[in-house]
Amino acid sequence: MDEVFIFHDFVFWRKDGGSFFNSGSLTLNVPQSGGIISLSDAGIYDCFYNNLRSFDVQGLQRIIVRACPADHWGPPDCIGICDNCYNGGVCDDTTGECICPVGFNGSNCLSACDPLGRFGYNCEFPCAEGQEVDSACRDYMFCLPDPFGCRCASGFKGLDCRTSCPRRKFGANCLQTCHCNSGGCNRMTGECYNNDICQPGYSGTNCQIPRQCKQGYYGSQCLSKCHCRNGASCNRNTGRCFNDRCAQGFNLRDPNVNCQECATGFYGINCEQECHCNGACHNVNGTCDGECKTPWVNWSPRCQTGIADIQVSKVNPGATAEIKCTVESPDDLATVTARLSVTGANRSASFVGYRIELSSQSIVQLYKVSSFTSEDVFSCYLAYRDNTLVNDGRHYRRKEADLYGKFIT
Repeated sequence: MDEVFIFHDFVFWRKDGGSFFNSGSLTLNVPQSGGIISLSDAGIYDCFYNNLRSFDVQGLQRIIVRACPADHWGPPDCIGICDNCYNGGVCDDTTGECICPVGFNGSNCLSACDPLGRFGYNCEFPCAEGQEVDSACRDYMFCLPDPFGCRCASGFKGLDCRTSCPRRKFGANCLQTCHCNSGGCNRMTGECYNNDICQPGYSGTNCQIPRQCKQGYYGSQCLSKCHCRNGASCNRNTGRCFNDRCAQGFNLRDPNVNCQECATGFYGINCEQECHCNGACHNVNGTCDGECKTPWVNWSPRCQTGIADIQVSKVNPGATAEIKCTVESPDDLATVTARLSVTGANRSASFVGYRIELSSQSIVQLYKVSSFTSEDVFSCYLAYRDNTLVNDGRHYRRKEADLYGKFIT
């Protein structure tokens, strides 16, 4: 915080109108305990001198914490790549689309409002009628959807949004840098004056498009997304990943083209995981548009948990058979298991299985059934660890007995 005048007293802070804490300084480090910022640190912080609090004389600052890292969207996994936002646009961390500052519009905020002095999604509203366009939006602060926050209109800055941008700066709150050869530009649009050219390494109507795209984007305007593993860079012209490793939800189906979205019915890394949906599924996280196929169950949030297989060993009549019920899921299997049911002649006993951990995503429940007969039918049900059935037993696989034939000698 900045002091308007010096008042020798203790400096206090509070967050969201909560209890006071004394930092003794006009500077506050967030988080106070050190470490990395978290969603809980978001809020309104106010700073005040002890004896002036009752006069409502304080400084206010709002901290917005994005739910995803920069250039990514879709919490909690945050594996979506944002649209590339120009001229101070901010990526919406829930949709991946650009939120454009006042004075610019378009899917990537590349277009300045024409005429100037307007705002709205399509620049449809004038700030004031009958004023010069270069001063129409003076005095206005605009609060756009989070995580954008509040800023002055393009061309202005300051607490009252009355200060014009200095030379070499433009845009909302004057946060954008001019890239014209002369150094200066139109403070509202960033366009060069008097047919001036862009500085080396920049292009576009207001010289904001870099020659080298930032990581994760490619194309003449750096608007296309690379889809490389871990957000790695790709070839600026072709979009080909340098290591040919595609992001989750994409693969190289054709070695001569870029990473492509998974084919219908598959998702995940290298598109190796199969969806179990009656309709399409999301190529990245596998969520279904519709219902799950039997015997799969929608298990927070994919139709990927269920009885993947049932195997019955082939034995002689009357012998002991081994039954394997395989449960698969991309999620935690600590609370889920398989339960065996056997129908046939005089089958009423309950069967206790032996749990085998194949991997973090697959288990086998192993059962042994004695006195095997040709009438036996085995069913593996998805169950909880307390042996209760999931969704009243609607998720199961069934298999009949498999016996060796009788040989007459």
